[in-house]
Amino acid sequence: MAQPWFAPSAALEMRPRGSPSGELGGRHPRHVPRLLLRRQDPRRAADGTRCPGRVRARFATAAPHRTKAGSVGRKWAEPVVVHRHHRAPLRHRKGLLLHSAWGRSGCRHTVGVVNKLPSACVIVPTYRRPDYVKQCLERLTRQTVAPTEILVVDSSPDDLTRKMVESYDSIGYLRNERGLGTTATSRAIGVEATTSEVIAFIDDDAFAETDWLEQLLRRYTDSEVAAVGGRARNGQPGEEREGLGEIGRLLPDGRLTGYFAADPGRDVDVDHMLGANMSWRRSVARELGGIRDYYPGTCLREETDMSLRMRRAGYRVVFTPDAVVDHVAGPYARGRRFDLRYTYYGQRNHMVLLARTLGAGSPYFRRYWRTALRDIRNDLRYGAHSLMGSGRSTAVGRLRGLAGGTSRGTVKLVGLLSGGMQVAKLQLMEHAPVGGSKRRELNP
Repeated sequence: MAQPWFAPSAALEMRPRGSPSGELGGRHPRHVPRLLLRRQDPRRAADGTRCPGRVRARFATAAPHRTKAGSVGRKWAEPVVVHRHHRAPLRHRKGLLLHSAWGRSGCRHTVGVVNKLPSACVIVPTYRRPDYVKQCLERLTRQTVAPTEILVVDSSPDDLTRKMVESYDSIGYLRNERGLGTTATSRAIGVEATTSEVIAFIDDDAFAETDWLEQLLRRYTDSEVAAVGGRARNGQPGEEREGLGEIGRLLPDGRLTGYFAADPGRDVDVDHMLGANMSWRRSVARELGGIRDYYPGTCLREETDMSLRMRRAGYRVVFTPDAVVDHVAGPYARGRRFDLRYTYYGQRNHMVLLARTLGAGSPYFRRYWRTALRDIRNDLRYGAHSLMGSGRSTAVGRLRGLAGGTSRGTVKLVGLLSGGMQVAKLQLMEHAPVGGSKRRELNP
């Protein structure tokens, strides 16, 4: 029997949504892609015919035509499939997880033109932020391409969010009974409740531009694109120019870069995305085993798990600066952003991420151990130098430097060891015999 996509002990509560039954609310896209062949490939296929080489799609308005009733309408183009028979070159860009985004066989089969956008469901995980959710939903209901459905997955201990969502007739409400620190579970509950082709995720404190969903969906014309993410503006000066060549990369030493507020002016392939503004092709996510909730606490790295698995399987993950949200960074339910609790779970969850997506024997995992230990050593040295008066004139300043350096280094070390223990625990559970002895369930 097929394994369930996700099997947490979570109670679901869903009220009628009254969402539109037609695809994308019955709308057609305004423009139709039309192929422009730039050149012919001199290589030939097995049957001796020429193969099309580089293919570029451009958007052009379809010509009007007369319908049977005599009214002027639009004639929509039929899908055209373009095959490339030659083998794709390997990528050598530093820091990318995989060498090639082409299929395992080396031949790429791409849908060059489609006559409609895929259906989409927007999922909003939330915990005790009803005011932020309300503003987020107001933006989502004004999209240029309407989603098939909008689902709010609430893990709050109160019913304030539920009462607020009930004021919208076309928005669904789901419950996550596991509570705080289970964002991945909330995502999985929403995914199980929809059959849309694309699943878009947005944080409750992220407010989308009116064409946000349309820009995400337009990137799925390539069948090898499994995920698309967009910009998250934080309101910081110069953020659009920072890290233009380092967006969403997995580095050789196992660390991850961010820079999701940058605007490179074009779409770029990345290794991971920001959970506040991302989307997946549902069929690919299901093919890869669905969502895994191994990331408790601050839930750091839970959104990265699926992206790295998609890249490892050979699919493309695309960052587009045209799909924009304003990320206002609402208050944390517990602690503060970038405090010691954040540091601990950052180390712990990152260890689990590398082991579960790339393997504990991968060079990324081994190199990250060395990188993390070097950072811990630098923090402890900073505390020691502060105590000896290096760069600090007062006794209070020296004590603060000592406390800051030693506390950061200690918390990072504890998180690193905790992550290593969790990895070992997960590996033991995988190799434990299923019959004849009890196998414990993971409760992260």
